[in-house]
Amino acid sequence: MQQVDYKTVTYRDIDVCYLDDLDGGGPRFGQMFVEQVIERSPRVEHLFEWCAGPGFIGFSLLACGFCERLTLADVNPDAIAAVEETLRRHDLTERVAVHLSDNLKGIPRTERWDMVVGNPPHFPEALPRHVADGFVLRSVDPGFRLHREFYREIGSFLNPGATIMLVESTVAGDHRAVFQEMLTENALELVAPIWQIDTARSYYVWSRPKR
Repeated sequence: MQQVDYKTVTYRDIDVCYLDDLDGGGPRFGQMFVEQVIERSPRVEHLFEWCAGPGFIGFSLLACGFCERLTLADVNPDAIAAVEETLRRHDLTERVAVHLSDNLKGIPRTERWDMVVGNPPHFPEALPRHVADGFVLRSVDPGFRLHREFYREIGSFLNPGATIMLVESTVAGDHRAVFQEMLTENALELVAPIWQIDTARSYYVWSRPKR
């Protein structure tokens, strides 16, 4: 087996393994998102990172003690391999589960989470620069298919009182009304208004099942 020369970024005592092609912004605006999660939510027992890539957001939250257990999922086998290498280096297999999964399809139906976070693909259609740069898998969600499936299915994985907090991007256009429609269609409500951090050109969608 060919050895992979991973780069690493360190969050406290966890060195997260990754490759450049797996970096969708988690070490940059993703860490601004982490700050918002910590500020706006109490600690949780079991955290899930959707479209996790190498797990920049999830491992960062685990490292700072925000959660006790972490589950990560991604459709890209290279991302899963990077996560597995991080787990191997830090002996985290008892606290962290990882699934190769097309959206939520490959995740055991017995999984239950107290909070869901994620930095999913932001663009509803591919742009010429995405195709040229090979960014499609981590940046494009055609017609927001992944988002629509996610919001349709996520409720069955949530513990009572659980919340969903996702980072989106105005670089891809302002789709807040589209996300609000998805929430309404799937019996979810905003915990707080969708808000924006101008410096990151990002906004966060924080929701939970209607009570």
